Amino acid sequence: MVEECGGRVDLCGYLRGWGLEGDAVKSIDVHFHIVPPRFVDLLRRQVLREIVDVVQAADENRLLFRPPPGVIVEPDTSIRPHLHDARLILDAMDRRKLDAAALSPAPECSLYWAPPELGESIARTIDNGMAELARAYPDRFLPLAALPMQDPVRATRELERAVTVLGLGGAALCTHVNGADHPERSVACQRISEGYREILRSASRSSG
Repeated sequence: MVEECGGRVDLCGYLRGWGLEGDAVKSIDVHFHIVPPRFVDLLRRQVLREIVDVVQAADENRLLFRPPPGVIVEPDTSIRPHLHDARLILDAMDRRKLDAAALSPAPECSLYWAPPELGESIARTIDNGMAELARAYPDRFLPLAALPMQDPVRATRELERAVTVLGLGGAALCTHVNGADHPERSVACQRISEGYREILRSASRSSG
């Protein structure tokens, strides 16, 4: 499925996506933001210096984004350990008595304003990191993919890879691209929805 951040969530769709229908999971948070360690590593190694400056401290990575003119970004963004340290994330889930969480990338990771090629690379890194967390904790973490929404073709391609290769249950999208609902976003959403339905049809045929 495709979830929009802040939008309605189809719980049954989440559970079907990971084969968790019925009583397998008693308590699941379907809107749980994290930052995969792979993305944190990109930041710390200054791989994304083209679009963001990183000020490192002992307990946080402060992000100073450099978007193109006209794009508004969240100021004073920091990534702290509770967003990317699996142990801390699991501790937080245990305190809330959660059996599992549908993980989605924190909105500051979307970076839809980055150049398309870089945006696709960022999404692939995030999705690889999400898949690693799912493999490490398959009963607790149910991750959703990030997509490079600035380019519909790249977004559709990454969705297919995330679902068919990485085994993610769907994707999480922010509710706007670069601060506006312009025609490109409608095209992207339409192509992604069509692509996701075809992925599901192909999977159904291959398993039948």
